[in-house]
This record gives sequence, structure tokens and C-alpha cells, in this order.
Amino acid sequence: MLNEPCNGFGEFIQVSRELNNLSVEMLAGRLGVSKNIVERLESESLYPSYSLIVKLSNVLNVNESKLNDFIWCENKKCGNLA
Repeated sequence: MLNEPCNGFGEFIQVSRELNNLSVEMLAGRLGVSKNIVERLESESLYPSYSLIVKLSNVLNVNESKLNDFIWCENKKCGNLA
């Protein structure tokens, strides 16, 4: 069975972006995507591919494996990056 995206990953991306002092536009530029893509990720209306998770982990300074597990979990609750 495929994992489903966890509720709350969009907020995590937004908070991580803000902690890194990045605007939506700046994050989009560093990821090589449009501002709309970042906005959709943060609102959880778009689920990131693995390649985008790799880019997000590098830009936001988060462990790639933990970020992947946080976004794609076995239940709908938020993951835990601690």
C-alpha cells in the first residue's frame, strides 16, 4: 500500500522557509520552480515528488530521509523530525 501525504507538511515547509529567512519567491528560485508551486506545497494542494523533496531538504537544511518520511507517512498524522 502506498503511503499518503501527512497533514501538516505544508506548514512545516512554510515554517522551515521562514526560519531560513526565505520568501516564497526566494525558495522558488532556489528550487527552480515557480512561486505558485511553493504556494501550493505550503497549502498542501500539491504533493512533492522525491526529486523536489531532495531539493527542499538541501535548501531548508533538513535531513532528506526524515523530510521524506515526514511528508509521506503511513497514517495521516504529522511526522516528527526531532
